[in-house]
Amino acid sequence: MDYIKATIKLDKKLFRKAGDALAYKNKKLKIRLIIGLIICFVIAPLLTYFCYLKQYDEIFVMPTLGIILIFSYYFYPKILGDTLYKAQSKEIPKKETTCYFSEDDFRVETVDTNSVIKYSAVVKLLETDDLYLIYITRTSAFIIPKNCIENSICDVKMFLESKVGKQFTFVKNKSTGKAVAKIIGIVILSLLLTFLAYGIADKQLDAPQTFYHENYSVTLDKHFAEWEENQMDDYSLASDEATLIVDKYNQEDAEYVFDDQNVNLEKIIDNFCEDVEMISTKQVNRNHYIIKYFDEYEGIKFYNTVCIQQVGDEYWITQLYCEKSLKEDYEQKFDTWISSIKYNGGQTK
Repeated sequence: MDYIKATIKLDKKLFRKAGDALAYKNKKLKIRLIIGLIICFVIAPLLTYFCYLKQYDEIFVMPTLGIILIFSYYFYPKILGDTLYKAQSKEIPKKETTCYFSEDDFRVETVDTNSVIKYSAVVKLLETDDLYLIYITRTSAFIIPKNCIENSICDVKMFLESKVGKQFTFVKNKSTGKAVAKIIGIVILSLLLTFLAYGIADKQLDAPQTFYHENYSVTLDKHFAEWEENQMDDYSLASDEATLIVDKYNQEDAEYVFDDQNVNLEKIIDNFCEDVEMISTKQVNRNHYIIKYFDEYEGIKFYNTVCIQQVGDEYWITQLYCEKSLKEDYEQKFDTWISSIKYNGGQTK
């Protein structure tokens, strides 16, 4: 005698609804969530902090991997349901499945298949708001929609629990809206922590640092680092937004570079003032000038502050430049940095 009958139509929605139960107590999913949270809230901010502090190429390290892992935790059940639907639909396309539950066993029938399963073979019973899931292995289950049960002459849940000898475990379906909201919240918090890490590192890099080259020294800030790629100048330092280059010429070198047998400090200054948009020229003393101007290179306009000094029989030229749009941010800094230049008092590199 059949106590329960359920006729089930293979449907993608059915598998999606079952996704949370099919992925119930999946340890790998929880591990993904934990790793994702660690990446978003710990590794990404710390990596941003150290990358910026060490002046690597890119400042912000987006926690993409962490977001992917967290996304998979919340949406893997539905993806799993879709995957199982595709696999099942290839094997039994558009066929109805009918389950009959009797005293000693239950039968599963399609148009051309018939299986009989003993209740003793059931390893787990799960329940959702809409479904009963009867597991015959750890990973394989029969999905019985509650609204598909026909002509039941007994309490389905109590009947199955008594025959199987196990209790149903209720699995709450995850809300898609809540999952999306949680992911957005995690992304926002992760970005805030990343920006905070950037701000802390940036503050530390504002501290002054003195750089030495031969008997020359200049105090900038820790945003600068030696620009090893630049082989054209004697010494160069660069940050993300500003650059300093230093050239030293003896009389013979200056005559060659400026193509003038009678080169002197004034002629070097005149050379810098040619073909540029002059801002100002300041004579600090007879051997020391500071000039400011705009010029253009490869279609980009730059703001320049140049210190030209004659020290003994050598000409020292220090040039600081940034894009013209950053002039207001750097004009005062350039003045401070230029005024920090010292000779003969620094270390020898």
